[in-house]
Amino acid sequence: SAPDGAVCFWIDPQGNPRMSNVVSQLRVTWPSGQTTPLGLNEDRRPNAAVLYTPRLGASTRTYGGRELVLERVENNAWLPLRAGEIYTAQVREVRDGGNTRLGSDIMVLSLGPSLAARLPRVAAGSVLKLSTATMPDLSKVQTALGGGPQLVHEGKEQTSYEHRSNQRHPRAAFGWNATHYFFAVVDGRQPGLYMGMTLQEMAAYLSRQGCDEAMNLDGGGSVEMW
Repeated sequence: SAPDGAVCFWIDPQGNPRMSNVVSQLRVTWPSGQTTPLGLNEDRRPNAAVLYTPRLGASTRTYGGRELVLERVENNAWLPLRAGEIYTAQVREVRDGGNTRLGSDIMVLSLGPSLAARLPRVAAGSVLKLSTATMPDLSKVQTALGGGPQLVHEGKEQTSYEHRSNQRHPRAAFGWNATHYFFAVVDGRQPGLYMGMTLQEMAAYLSRQGCDEAMNLDGGGSVEMW
């Protein structure tokens, strides 16, 4: 999926761990030169465009709108998608109604109903450009992980969180220093057994373990790591 502007962890092409907010600049360029921002493998809103790849599953699971089935042009780069690339795609088919089947060699560009009404129709055979740019640039990055918020930075516990951060919940977090990576899971919501942690408590715990950098991954009932 595409980054949403929140904190991300990645390993740069030189093998160094990095962490910062990452903003999506994914977009499609139409034959007219007009561009439209893109989501990636996520729920599609009525006024948005989302690109779906076979990573999602058997179909787009959308309803309504217009969907363009995209195929590779000659020997240009194709699936799996990489960050920081520009892909050339040809429209194989235009479908109305949503829930288009996905295949190993195609992508589907899904346009929500209100957005589709504002865009000129493209025909089968049209050629589009798809950009997977991000800011900062994640070109050639093989591993990236979204989450947030940042818990430890440059060895210092971070304390500025949104208002619910003082509640104790199950937590999953990830951190590192010059020699080790740290994976942490905290159970919770089981009175008399496990209480969970606040974000501040999680930051303090990871700092005590020796993390120079750390980020929260998720909290609540979905916490799980393997």
